[in-house]
Amino acid sequence: MKMKNNETGFTILELLIATAILSIILLLVTVVMISIGSLYNKGLSESNTQDTARNIVSQISSQLELSADDATYGQGTVSNVNVSAYCIGGIRYSFVLNTLPGENGNTLQHVFWKDVPTGYCNPNFPADLTQSNPSGASATNGEELISPSTRLTSFCIGSEVTVNATCNNSSTLSSPYVVSIGLAFGSADLLCDNNPSPSEPPANNCNATNLSGENLSNINGQVTCRGKTGDEYCGTSYLNTVIDSRL
Repeated sequence: MKMKNNETGFTILELLIATAILSIILLLVTVVMISIGSLYNKGLSESNTQDTARNIVSQISSQLELSADDATYGQGTVSNVNVSAYCIGGIRYSFVLNTLPGENGNTLQHVFWKDVPTGYCNPNFPADLTQSNPSGASATNGEELISPSTRLTSFCIGSEVTVNATCNNSSTLSSPYVVSIGLAFGSADLLCDNNPSPSEPPANNCNATNLSGENLSNINGQVTCRGKTGDEYCGTSYLNTVIDSRL
């Protein structure tokens, strides 16, 4: 007498279909997780850049409020690099706009340096930003104010910096002060000028598709994130405030 076999199971076709469905689900989950990670990194880049800008503006605002002397502005050439500087009381801010240390072959090791010169603070004698310690022996309490991957896109005490406007600096400034600062985090290929001048590289234009030749050292408009691949590692911030001296 023959026994009837009642065992059942999946056919190879059914297993293939189930595997394909599972693969699609895993792919969708992976895409969602990557998107969430990109959004998180983008938010972190923007947040860190904005926090840095707020901290700098807060620090400078406090110094302007409490300084008995007017702020002064000057420029100087140090180690073949044109460096700008502000003096607020005895504190000196030396800076170079729109570049990173070592970018495009420059010799900079710092781009935004704060220190306290020994004796009188003269903004026409800025710190040597090509040195690891720009203050040298002539100043104390030196510190870099922004990270190596962040560029200072604008810094002005005296008048607001806007698109198509330059900082209205004079050698001696007086209260009330308008403090403006712009920062951009990210490499040059992630950034662009929203209103480039004809003399700028075509790649600086935010609508450019050819990304070779970016050079943000002399922008005409305002640096912003380009919105291309890698944008999660790009962040910009522009802040300005009006300060009255209390003294």
